[in-house]
Amino acid sequence: MKQVNSLAVEIMPALDSFDAGTLYTTAVDKGREQGGRILVLDNNGVVMADGFSLLNGVKLGYREVQDIQLGEKDFSYGFHLVAALPQQGESTEEGKSTWMVYYTSAIIKNAKTIGVLVFSTSIQDVVDKTGLIREQLAYISAGICVVIVGLSIIISRLITRPINEMMHAILYISRGRFDRRVKVSGKNEMAKLAATFNMMSERLENLDRMRSEFIADASHEMRTPLSSIKILVESMLYQEPEPRVRKEFLQDINNEIDRLNNLVADLMTLSKIDRHSQVAMERVEMASLTERVVKNLYPIAENKGVAVSADLPDELYLVGNEIKLYQAVSNLVDNSIKYTPEGGHVDVSLESRGQFAVLKVSDTGVGIPKEDLPHIFERFYRVDKARSRETGGTGLGLSIAKEITAMHRGMLTVKSEPGKGTTFTLELPLQQAPEGNKEG
Repeated sequence: MKQVNSLAVEIMPALDSFDAGTLYTTAVDKGREQGGRILVLDNNGVVMADGFSLLNGVKLGYREVQDIQLGEKDFSYGFHLVAALPQQGESTEEGKSTWMVYYTSAIIKNAKTIGVLVFSTSIQDVVDKTGLIREQLAYISAGICVVIVGLSIIISRLITRPINEMMHAILYISRGRFDRRVKVSGKNEMAKLAATFNMMSERLENLDRMRSEFIADASHEMRTPLSSIKILVESMLYQEPEPRVRKEFLQDINNEIDRLNNLVADLMTLSKIDRHSQVAMERVEMASLTERVVKNLYPIAENKGVAVSADLPDELYLVGNEIKLYQAVSNLVDNSIKYTPEGGHVDVSLESRGQFAVLKVSDTGVGIPKEDLPHIFERFYRVDKARSRETGGTGLGLSIAKEITAMHRGMLTVKSEPGKGTTFTLELPLQQAPEGNKEG
């Protein structure tokens, strides 16, 4: 722009004096020097000199020229797509066009515009390069879009695959098949969710297995007394036994019914515990509770010829459900009495040890083989099935004691040696009685 303004100043004297030769020579020389085309117009827009000698005497109506003529601007420029102009000595190629930029500057004398200088040059190479860059950018953008779409598909599949797999596993489990697992890989949130799902399905599978085993065991346990009752009733119906024999049969039927009642009661207890039923928690004095258990079971032990002793403190308090705790302690003491032969003894002791109340029930009974110890708290598990049924046990007493202990956030363990006896240890969280408010 500065060069065009300078050229306008330089050419002003020749235009003012209407020196056509100087105007033409200057237009040709400066056009070659600047690599473009120079036209000199008078104040009416008529070409006074054309460096290409093509438009001499022609009036130009370009917007850039009008901007100068109207006095709106001293300098203007614009872009035009025009037919390609040949260089001097060259012929015009038909049908060929090119992009040109026009620079116009006012030719001024004494603050008055006397003409217009037009400088035009081709910018087709710039346009071509811009088009090439635009085309390359289009290809690059298309390539980036393809890559983004491809990555999106891959990532979406990676994300949705475990979700779909988990949905299939959930549908599988909803049909009652709990052995389905989801593959876990990585350490992201989906992997953690899959691991949690696998833990849940494993627990459901274990619960379903335990439920099936429980139903089978309960059915088996009920079938035995029911079969005995059926045989005894049929014997009385078809054989017409003597009064003494009939009385024995009725006594046996009564015993079997007692077994069924005990079994049903224990099953109901376990059912309530399995449902995690809310039980009332209160302040329980453990020593007096244990003393009541020993007193209530003493007649059974005395009738069997088993000595029972209790070493209990004056007071020992904890928070729990008194009825449930009574049942747990009673099951442990009753179990020891049942499996201790005549002449043996059962020792019950209670003490505080740190933050726990520790109850020990030791006997001099038959003991438990080492291979059976891990299973004695399982439902319906019996070390000696024939002997257990003779004692009237349901196979649920120790399991109930274990569940009640867990309900009170305690721990129940056992140590035993065949032929020497067994010791059950029940540990429960302890609460000291407040001063001045102790219960006897």
